[in-house]
Amino acid sequence: MELNDPVEVYSTNNQNEAEIIRAALLGEGIACQITGEGQAGLAGIGTMEITIVVRAADYDRARAFIEEHQRAAEEEP
Repeated sequence: MELNDPVEVYSTNNQNEAEIIRAALLGEGIACQITGEGQAGLAGIGTMEITIVVRAADYDRARAFIEEHQRAAEEEP
């Protein structure tokens, strides 16, 4: 795998959650894109998966950032 290859770092079926994570990653200087968002929630189709992809070189940093913030969110009252 090349360092610039896109790799999935996160998936959800909640478009708002995907946008928040995308914005947070961009704020950390991690380039990313959302895929599948145009299909999410279409009537009669059901919920489609939305994925966030980053460069392979950024995967570890992005994954650690997401996991850290998920843990913090779970600990909040």
